[in-house]
Amino acid sequence: NNPCLWGNGDFTGFCNGDTCPNTSVSNDTTICDGGTADLVALGGTSYEWNTGATTATISVSPSVKTTYHVTITNADGCFPDSITVTVEPLHPDYDALMAIYNSTDGDNWTDNTNWGTDCDVCLWYGVNCDVNGRVNNLNLSSNNLVGIIPIEIGDLVFLEGLTLNYNTISGSLPQEIGNLTQLHFLSFTNNQLTGILPTTLGNLVLLDSLEGFDNMLTGPIPSEIGNLTNLQKFVIQNNDFTGNLPEELWTLTNLRTLNISSSNLTGTLSPNIGNLTSIKELGLFDNQLTGTLPDEIGNLTNLEQLGLSSNQLEGEIPASWGNLPNLFLILLNDNNLEGCFPSTFTNLCSQLTFSNFTNNSCLWGNGDFT
Repeated sequence: NNPCLWGNGDFTGFCNGDTCPNTSVSNDTTICDGGTADLVALGGTSYEWNTGATTATISVSPSVKTTYHVTITNADGCFPDSITVTVEPLHPDYDALMAIYNSTDGDNWTDNTNWGTDCDVCLWYGVNCDVNGRVNNLNLSSNNLVGIIPIEIGDLVFLEGLTLNYNTISGSLPQEIGNLTQLHFLSFTNNQLTGILPTTLGNLVLLDSLEGFDNMLTGPIPSEIGNLTNLQKFVIQNNDFTGNLPEELWTLTNLRTLNISSSNLTGTLSPNIGNLTSIKELGLFDNQLTGTLPDEIGNLTNLEQLGLSSNQLEGEIPASWGNLPNLFLILLNDNNLEGCFPSTFTNLCSQLTFSNFTNNSCLWGNGDFT
């Protein structure tokens, strides 16, 4: 006469080896604050949870650690059980990271290990944290990101490195990227980004490398780029910019590599290009640059590679260029250059490993440097 006791209290059957039916509940679980857990009971014909629910599965979103009780009823009796849900606080960078995940189809990333399923974001694929547990590096290169960069990217204020190369990210770079004032490395190459380079890039004064080639960026290169006095690498070729190279670009005396080739640039080469005394690789080929070749490039004694081909440059080749002690590659083909090679270029005859001066119809020998 205990209807919910197994076998209605048939103790003899128990002693003879009869066993209770197989009822069970899902394991205790942990969720992040604001998250949801699905709790499951099995083996019954009816269920009664302390929440008032009467289904086998319930979804709960507690804000604190909570134990949920359920009574599982079947033909053999009523069987109580419980599941405890522990709630962990959200990491301060959780929301910003999940905004990136949701806006770039994170469910279909090549690798999304632990994203959104572990409360500790430092264990998520591509995420690195500093000694204080804040996200300081995010590398999601070649990971099948499809979508846009959300404005919440600007909330990851402790980022020192951000790498989003070789994905299918579209839309524009949000102005909020200028909030990442601790950045040293920023790369978004080989995507489908459009729009202009935000002027707020000028806020990233610690940046030493900025890579954004192979996109569809438009508009002028912002003058605020001149604020990046620590910049050593600026490679943003194969875009569709408009306008001239900003004069502020030539103030970046720490630049080692500058490449803005194949990007529809117009205007002339400023004499102030001679201020880039640390430059080793200078590529501005396949644009629409006009005017003469600055004599001041002869001041760039660290220069190793110079590419100015496929423009509309004219005039004679400056004699000072023949005294560049480290130059081993020079491309001046497909311009409108004229005259003879300077006598100083005899210094380069054995020094250059590759050169091309061809398709300059008014240059001696049509550019036959050999």
